[in-house]
Amino acid sequence: MLSYRFGLLLLTLLLAACSTPSSQQSTNQADHSTSGSFTENTQTDVDDTKVVLPTTEADHIHTTPSQINPDNLITTPALLVDKKLISEMNTEHQLAVENHQTLLHAMGPEKAPELPRNLTTEQLTDSLVQQKILELQTFNSQAKATLGALTERAKQRKSSEVKGDHVQIFFSEISIQHPDNGFNAQPLVGQWVRGEQRSIRLNNNFLIDPPLSETLSVTFSESYQVLLNGQLIVSIDPNREKSDASFTVNTVDQQGQVTGKLGYRIITP
Repeated sequence: MLSYRFGLLLLTLLLAACSTPSSQQSTNQADHSTSGSFTENTQTDVDDTKVVLPTTEADHIHTTPSQINPDNLITTPALLVDKKLISEMNTEHQLAVENHQTLLHAMGPEKAPELPRNLTTEQLTDSLVQQKILELQTFNSQAKATLGALTERAKQRKSSEVKGDHVQIFFSEISIQHPDNGFNAQPLVGQWVRGEQRSIRLNNNFLIDPPLSETLSVTFSESYQVLLNGQLIVSIDPNREKSDASFTVNTVDQQGQVTGKLGYRIITP
């Protein structure tokens, strides 16, 4: 009987020992399954989250390479810009420079509008270039209208009797100097109405086709100023009958100088 009881106890212990690792393994598997499920869910949450970066105005105006033809580009330090836009902008800018110079001659530096600034290399984007083209086109259109109005006004002043609208200018002791040659020009006298710009020829003699000559742009501006080749020489007081001044200005090609004296006299037609 004792042997039977001992055998039964031993069998019970063996069965208990065999069942314990299986239970532990099941527990580990359950823990692993739970951990794996949590990791998978966490990874899914991260992947589905959209990170939104702040944008700037520059992000909206920069042109991406996929939007433009690669064969029609110029390279700037950070961007690709359409060469056709650059060419159009340069053409409009050159016209604006010419119009601005004419306005300076006709109106004087105090009343002439400012020339639009050109873009720097860092500002060359398709969007900014297009904006600059529009700005230059607007400037040129307004300049053309202003010059047309000034020309018409100057024509009307030819018959005006308003004091100060007509001036007679006498040029004397004129000398022209270039790097390779120079000459003295004959004295000249002419009449201008306010707002008129006209070019004259400075000749070394009175021949019809002189061997040496120089063009001089003379303007009697809207603001009663006398300008030679766009450079301010003297402001005229319409209540003062006459005066004189000496001058030194650059030649039209900017390669030489013209010096001399001028005298003016307010006249009535």
